[in-house]
Amino acid sequence: MKEQLRKGWWFLTIKGILFILFGLTALLYPGEVITTIVLYLGLIIFVEGILFIIGAIYNKKRQKAWELWMLEGIMDAIIGLLFMIYPGLTMKIFIIIIGIWAIMLGVYQIITYFTVEAHPGNKFFYLINGLLALLMGVFMISNPFEGGKFITVTVGIFSLIFGVMLTVTSIKMRETVKKKG
Repeated sequence: MKEQLRKGWWFLTIKGILFILFGLTALLYPGEVITTIVLYLGLIIFVEGILFIIGAIYNKKRQKAWELWMLEGIMDAIIGLLFMIYPGLTMKIFIIIIGIWAIMLGVYQIITYFTVEAHPGNKFFYLINGLLALLMGVFMISNPFEGGKFITVTVGIFSLIFGVMLTVTSIKMRETVKKKG
């Protein structure tokens, strides 16, 4: 274990720095980051579709359900292309779905506040969280692009914090191993 710490501390440093860089990029350029994520996801789905098509053709004689592989591959390839051709529309649809989910969650939690008997201090959190989720959902549906930027900024903040934590941890690991020599 000591040898792993001695040799591997720098891996955490690099990982931390990458998280910090992503976090800063997401905070400074949220619109571009979410568009890039949608494009990347589209590329992954497209390549997966092509691989399914190749697998279906290759296994046509050996696989009974090769047609399902082919169908899934064609659907994935088309969806992946749509993600890459229309990243803005894809992002809006995704954010609207998240907005609908947030509204449903908010309504559920508000109903829970009024119907469930719980400790009075804990019960209040249902109302607060429900109202916040409801407001966030309405915001995301009414303005999906800004909702996407909000999500990206939130992910950026968490990435930045996580990156700093990893980097500090790696430096402490290096110092600990150095002292114990």
